[in-house]
Amino acid sequence: MSLEKIVAEAMAGRPLEMKDAFAEEIELRIQNRLEEKYVEIMEAKKADEDEDDEDEEKMMWKAKKTKMKTKMKTKMMISLLS
Repeated sequence: MSLEKIVAEAMAGRPLEMKDAFAEEIELRIQNRLEEKYVEIMEAKKADEDEDDEDEEKMMWKAKKTKMKTKMKTKMMISLLS
């Protein structure tokens, strides 16, 4: 139902029909807003998960680099001591 129907029922002096039309319109608007909010939340969650994955990859790469540097330093120390 639309606002026009609510107004038409009010103008016609039919309060019960106006109440029903109003309730239907409000329910429709709430449902639409809930659906929009759900989509927004799911998109934000997906973006956050993607960001977490990227952070995790960066941390893993940094750990690998550190491990490689440590190995190289150890090899250099061994070669100097030999």
